[in-house]
Amino acid sequence: MMFLSNYNEAIKNFITEKRICGYKYITDENELKRFDSFLYLNNINIINKSVIDLWVELHPNWSINSKARSINTIREFLRYLNRYHLNNYTIPNNIYKHITNSYVPYIFSVEEIKLIFKYADLYTSKKYLEMKYIVPFIFRLLYGTGIRIGECLNIKRNNIDIDSGTIKLTDTKNKTERLIVLSDSLLIYLKQFLNKMNKSSEYLFYNNKENKLSISNIETIFKKLLMQAHINNGENLPRIHDLRFTFIVHSFRKYCSTGKDPMAFLPILQNYVGHKSIKSLEYYLKTTNIDLENALKISEREFGSLIPTIGNKYE
Repeated sequence: MMFLSNYNEAIKNFITEKRICGYKYITDENELKRFDSFLYLNNINIINKSVIDLWVELHPNWSINSKARSINTIREFLRYLNRYHLNNYTIPNNIYKHITNSYVPYIFSVEEIKLIFKYADLYTSKKYLEMKYIVPFIFRLLYGTGIRIGECLNIKRNNIDIDSGTIKLTDTKNKTERLIVLSDSLLIYLKQFLNKMNKSSEYLFYNNKENKLSISNIETIFKKLLMQAHINNGENLPRIHDLRFTFIVHSFRKYCSTGKDPMAFLPILQNYVGHKSIKSLEYYLKTTNIDLENALKISEREFGSLIPTIGNKYE
């Protein structure tokens, strides 16, 4: 990537240092590219408080968190410049802070999951007839594996191993490949789905032009299913990511119902859902206020076969 301002070499060296330390630094590099263009176009040779204030003023539509993300990247760069005596201004830590995420995830009940599947099975599209096959399977896959919607839509046919009942996720949030094991019922559903769909697209889920489906398209359909099922979270509809929360909670409860040590299951679940640390997984469980005494209330009759027995696969 080319940088144009007087700080162009410093920016390149800073990014190189970050990557040597193990950071991907892709989003931050793009942000520094925009900031570099701003410096170049305004002929700015010294970065000070007035420059940062102007940078923020030029983005009036930024949310508080967007503003904070940009400033955090620039703040780190300015610290780098100070370290090498290339600039003497740093952005104070007490300004442009992120808003703490107060979102409480929605954990679907067994009855609500049944309703989502019911209306997914009834879904049709006049523009793309194959959506009647895609919609029922994609939401079963999301709930039955806990994968992220982006990971789901990036699945290609050559990532699927029918014989072992696994799918390799190669394009994940944390840029780390991992295998997901399908339950017997999901594997049967997958085989039926593959037999119905056109085999010319490289993606498992694709549109009428055989390109990968978009996240916004699936989110729109999900909202429609929730409204048909009369499922809401106060004033707002639950998010599609809440299917991932629900998978984690239901899997944890299912394991706890066996009488085994719940803490022994966390590393297994962490590996399966692709979290970097157990701490991030604990966030999912804490925010849902799990009541382990009610673990047995999860209906094995309805969905016990849909969620894979993760412990036996990974222990």
